[in-house]
Amino acid sequence: RLYFVGGSRDNFDTRRRAEEFQRTLRAAGVGAREDEAAFGEYSPDWGSDWARRMAKDHRLAGSGVLAGNDDIALGVMQAAQELGLNVPRDLRIVGFDDTRLASLVRPRLSTVRVPLVEVGAKAIQLLAERLDEPKRPAVTVHLPARLIIRESSVPNGNGH
Repeated sequence: RLYFVGGSRDNFDTRRRAEEFQRTLRAAGVGAREDEAAFGEYSPDWGSDWARRMAKDHRLAGSGVLAGNDDIALGVMQAAQELGLNVPRDLRIVGFDDTRLASLVRPRLSTVRVPLVEVGAKAIQLLAERLDEPKRPAVTVHLPARLIIRESSVPNGNGH
């Protein structure tokens, strides 16, 4: 059982992360399930509420969660621990954004690091180019994200 727990369904980042999560599951031969993606808000409270609902229905233990951001992941982790689940033995969690808290909590949170400095620099560069050439065509730029593996997703609890 693998789940994506994201922010608002209307949020561009949430939609893209959920779509990629689902595309990856299909590519791995995992069949579609109605409950594999949940949408709410980018907050620990939403993550905690989602985790408690899943635990109540006996669907949390033995699963893996990709959260739409680290705040959601931290809420899932906190609720799981309060419910007596061990992360990562009973539940594996990966967040998104690699916030400072991800390396401070215990177990440390695995997360996807987005190159925010590069994103900002590229946005400024493209804006300056657009100001110089207002009719310049729009471009899409892809910058590499990186999975940071820590204890929350590693079976033996040893992250890198």
